[in-house]
This record gives sequence, C-alpha cells and structure tokens, in this order.
Amino acid sequence: HVILNVSGDVSTFNDVGKISVWATDSMSWAYGIGLVNGVSGNMLAPINTATRAEVATIIMRFCKIF
Repeated sequence: HVILNVSGDVSTFNDVGKISVWATDSMSWAYGIGLVNGVSGNMLAPINTATRAEVATIIMRFCKIF
C-alpha cells in the first residue's frame, strides 16, 4: 500500500524535540497521512494525554483513509 510509505515533516512543530526517538517515524507517518494535525501553538504535544475527542477524531480519520 503506497500510503504506508508516506512521511510528513514534523520538524516545523515547536515541540518536535519531545517526540521520542522510537516514535519519530510513526509520528511523521501519522502527520503525513493526516491522522494528526497538531494542537494550538504549532505543537504536536507528543507527551500529553489525548482526550477522548482527539482519539475519536484520529480513529475516524483512520477509518476514512483505510
């Protein structure tokens, strides 16, 4: 599947340094295909806990893509 090879540029987010090394490729992929878009302040908030609404949005986007 071509969509599995997508990668987004997360380097433009203010908190890119907080993404764990092991999660960088996955976060780039999720951003690249549009599962996550970040939060206010040009942040990804990779160490924060996602709200129920945020998780529901991610799952809905995933279902639409796949």
